Amino acid sequence: MEIDHDTRVAILTLHSIAGYKFDQIATVLPGVNASTAQRLIHRAKTRANSNSFTQILDHIDPLPRRGAPRRVEPGSRTSLRIRQDVRDKWKWQSQPQAANYTMDSVRDNSLRYPLQDLKPQQVHNILKGKAHCQADPVDNRPIHRKRALNKIALEKLDLDDRKRYIEQVLALKAEEVELIFCDETPLDFGGCGGKNHVSAPKGVDIYSDHFDPRFSRMQWAAVSSETRPQRRVIVWKPESDDITMELASDLAKVQSEMDSQMKRQIQASKIENTPEWQLLQETNAGIDAHNASLPPRQRKGRKKYVTAERLFKIEKISRDRKKGGLDSVFYAFQIYRDQLFKYYHEVQALHPHKEVFIVEDNVGVHHKARRIVAGLIKAQNIKFLDTPANSPDLQPIETLHNDEKRLLRPFTMGIVGSGKYIQELAEDEVSYVWQQNSEFGDCVARKASLSYFQGLCDKAKHAEPPYSNRFKDSL
Repeated sequence: MEIDHDTRVAILTLHSIAGYKFDQIATVLPGVNASTAQRLIHRAKTRANSNSFTQILDHIDPLPRRGAPRRVEPGSRTSLRIRQDVRDKWKWQSQPQAANYTMDSVRDNSLRYPLQDLKPQQVHNILKGKAHCQADPVDNRPIHRKRALNKIALEKLDLDDRKRYIEQVLALKAEEVELIFCDETPLDFGGCGGKNHVSAPKGVDIYSDHFDPRFSRMQWAAVSSETRPQRRVIVWKPESDDITMELASDLAKVQSEMDSQMKRQIQASKIENTPEWQLLQETNAGIDAHNASLPPRQRKGRKKYVTAERLFKIEKISRDRKKGGLDSVFYAFQIYRDQLFKYYHEVQALHPHKEVFIVEDNVGVHHKARRIVAGLIKAQNIKFLDTPANSPDLQPIETLHNDEKRLLRPFTMGIVGSGKYIQELAEDEVSYVWQQNSEFGDCVARKASLSYFQGLCDKAKHAEPPYSNRFKDSL
């Protein structure tokens, strides 16, 4: 906002004559904040090169523009075209890049030497300057760079998967199914770790969601609308030597079983009419059909026949420790086998006439962990309902994580240290909120239900485009 001459004189008078501080001036003069008043006085003193009130008063107004002509005149074809393209066609792009791309298309290409790009300040003036805005007959408002939606764009394949999934969920009936939702989320503990200042707009509570954590934890949790079994939660922490050795032993047993199974399949694939032999023949027949569809003598794109060793490849499993420590081996044994499957059977026992599904997202850790305990899943008849790619909006547990973090906020913001006792106290607090807090229990009763789940899917079904994650109330 441009400050008029009278207000500038009033700021100088209050500061130099009355001795007001800049924050006091902001309380006296409406529309003027302390930083603006300070910058105005500093610039006037710099131009005057003196502390004399009279000389500063002579330089209180800003200097006029230099004599050099503008690169882009307000109201010109170039100005209007840049404003239009940045506002519409290139609104997702960087403003200087978009403006210069448009500038290239409208400048005189007959020049022997290309003109220089517009500088960021020149682009700022075209998009937000008073003269350029007033000369725009279509929209004379300043064009600001706003925060875009933090959503991954869905490809056509994603939309097809979402459509199948959403229709599948909407067809479920409460008297026939029971659902278990599970997922991981990071948790940060502690206030601003030693930093003195943080930038934020006036009136924004920076401690509500901006802080430098003292320490962090990765949490896995599971929940169901059936509230009688205790909800499951694990706060991952650097594992002890005992757990590491136990996981190594479990992995060695599973690796041996998987190796033996693959070797049996390789041997069976060499015997006619076995399922493995038939799979090998069908795979190679598909390769034949693909190669026959290519033009004669074309080598690019041709596939080689698959051998039994390639088809039934022995997979070597190792610990990768990705996703905050929840690697596939830890997930397979510490979560699937020791927590989730037991929780699954507790819910199943209370609803013997219903199908129970575990609803998970599609991260690689989950699928690799399922391959490790594939025999256990088959033996116990565990059923999964996988969320489509890039679709956290279809997972009710995501909103429950937000509720949990809201309830944990007074505790997490009160953390001032990172000692062993404090970290153990934080892990206990997380378990208490997820398993015993009555307010969180009310959230679970509402959001872990099939009706809430179907409501999320129905909202996506009526998005624009249909089945996408582009909702009208978030645009």
